[in-house]
Amino acid sequence: MDCVGGPLTNVGETFEAQAIALAMSSPFGVGDSYFRYARRERYVDTIAFALYRRAVFDRVGLFDETLAVNEDYDLNYRLRKAGGKILLIP
Repeated sequence: MDCVGGPLTNVGETFEAQAIALAMSSPFGVGDSYFRYARRERYVDTIAFALYRRAVFDRVGLFDETLAVNEDYDLNYRLRKAGGKILLIP
């Protein structure tokens, strides 16, 4: 296993925040971002707040600091392209 992480959980205190959290935690609100609504362990394309083996960085490089957003997605893309696996564990 090259990378592992858990689901991204949204919470809210107010009614509006709870509505946004619900939308951001469903396939309807976030498309196919399985790490936002996961219910079972599975391999995924990308994951937020992941843990990587040191060898991953040696193999595919570090995070691209020139990117303003999606540095994790870029790293995960390079990892998958190199044959790596990303496991989501809810």
